[in-house]
This record gives sequence, structure tokens and C-alpha cells, in this order.
Amino acid sequence: MPPKLPRGAYLLIGFLMNLMLGTVYSWSVFKGVLTAAPYNASDFMANVPFAVALAMFAVGMVFAGRLVDKHGPAKVAILGGLLVGAGYMLSSLMDKTPWPLVTLTITYGIIGGLGLGFAYNPPIPTAVRWFPVRKGLASGVVVMGFGLSPLATAPIATALIGWYGLPNTTLILGAVFLVVLVGLGALLAFPPADWQPPAEIITKASKRTWKPFGEVETREMIRTPTFWGAWIIYALGTAGGFMIIGNAKQIAQIEGHVADAVLLTDFEMPGLNGIELADAFRRAHPRGLVILVSAYALDGPVAARPWLRFVSKPVDYPTLHQLMHTP
Repeated sequence: MPPKLPRGAYLLIGFLMNLMLGTVYSWSVFKGVLTAAPYNASDFMANVPFAVALAMFAVGMVFAGRLVDKHGPAKVAILGGLLVGAGYMLSSLMDKTPWPLVTLTITYGIIGGLGLGFAYNPPIPTAVRWFPVRKGLASGVVVMGFGLSPLATAPIATALIGWYGLPNTTLILGAVFLVVLVGLGALLAFPPADWQPPAEIITKASKRTWKPFGEVETREMIRTPTFWGAWIIYALGTAGGFMIIGNAKQIAQIEGHVADAVLLTDFEMPGLNGIELADAFRRAHPRGLVILVSAYALDGPVAARPWLRFVSKPVDYPTLHQLMHTP
């Protein structure tokens, strides 16, 4: 049994796990190596391991959800950590085979991608069960690590590739992920069946807690138009996002003339962090952030061009306001 921890610790554990799992969002750093000598892969082929990893990620999530309910979060998270670590470490063998990209697709794409699904799932229901009246906040803190990951992992991966090359970089990352993900995953645990959150927390949150209309079985759920409508919306939205993520560094370099680009998935700029950016959009246009994200997904290079020019220097509010109102 995992040791009993303060319930806030499970948010930190989930955040740190996702911070490592989100390295998949830094794929454009790896892709840059694959399209150069000695691999000389096409843009399409260089993105195949990434695409397969995302597909297996989705498959792993489905199975992990059932396994978590049956066996608890720790065992599933440990399995996910083992698969992710093994996938990265086995990717270091790519240069020892006649088909490096095929090897990478199997190790990183299939094994590592499946591990992503198994490791990503358990922290979310764990956090939600420990914070039943703050489900949205709890799950948001946990998955935030996944989105923020490129801000840390992209520069680290870039540095490691420069020092040791791509195969050794995957070996190093895999070893770290194996140890840390398994260790953190082993700490996950659901609250006891008779556990209740503090009474004062329930009282304060009772007015803002939504209640579901009802509980339905999985088979019944997938027969409803609501499910398929939501599924299609997510599929289309993430498809656009992943196309940008897989090529983020190259887009920044080409459109923004940035020599050493970082991933922009979280709108993190020197001198202008995410909170400041959101506030600037609020002042200039209430729906500006949604419009920019949608435009970037639909036509990334065109919509992003004025922003990428400023990625390497601070942006003040007047300049940001002018950019938003410039055709």
C-alpha cells in the first residue's frame, strides 16, 4: 500500500508526472534531427513516430481507465512508467538497426505511446477523488503539467541532443522517466471508501458544485449523440493542435526567423508570461485569446507570423494591443 499522504501531495505528484509525460509535445526538437543528416527523413516520415505515439496514447487511455477502476491507480501508473521509460531507452538502438525510423516508430511510438496513456490516466481520477468538490481545479492542476512540459523539456532535450546526440538523449531521458515515473506512480492512492473532505470545504463549495444529470454505463454512453458530438469536436480540435505541435520549432524558425526557437504551446514569451498575455487579451478584446488560438490552429503560419517576430524580446501592453488591431 502506498504511504498515506496529504491530499494536496497527489496534485503535486500528478503535476510532476505529467510534466515528464508532456515531453511528447517537444517532438519538433527531435524531428529537426531526423530531417537532417545522417537520417535525412522527409517531414512526413519524421512525424510518423509522433503520430503513432499519439494514437497509442489514446488507446492506452481507454484501457487504463478500466484498469484503474479495477486495480487502483498505483499499479497502472507503474506500468505506464515502465513502458514510457522502456520506449525511450529502446529508442537509443535506432542507429544500430538498418531502419532507424521504423525502430523509433516501434519503440517511441508504440511502446512509449502506450505507456503515455497508462501513466497519464491514473493521476487524474486520483486527484478528482481527493478533491470531490474541486474536481475541475484538481484535474486542471494535474494536466497543466502536460501542457507546460515543453517549456522545460524542449530546452533540455535540445541541450542533450547537442551534447550527446539523439540516441543517447533518448537513453538518458528514458532512464530518468523510468525511475521518476515509477517512483511517483507508486505513491498514488485513492482515498478510503469512508473518507470525506473537510466539512467547511464542502460548505464553501456547495453553491458552485455542479451535479451530473445521471450515471450511465459505457455502452449506453457511446450510443448517445452527445458523446459523438463531443468526440468529433475534440478530434478536430486536437488534430489541428497536434499538427502545429509536431512542427512548432520549424514554424518558428521559418515564419519568425528565430534561430533557436522554443515551443510556443503555452504562449510563454520572455517578459510576457501566460497570465499577463491573458490579461492583455482581456483588455484589448474579450474573445481575443480564443480567436488567436482558433486562427493559429486553422492557419498557423499566417496567424502566428506577427507574434513570432517578438518571441525573442519582451512585449509591452501597447505593442501587444497594436499587434492585435493590425490587419
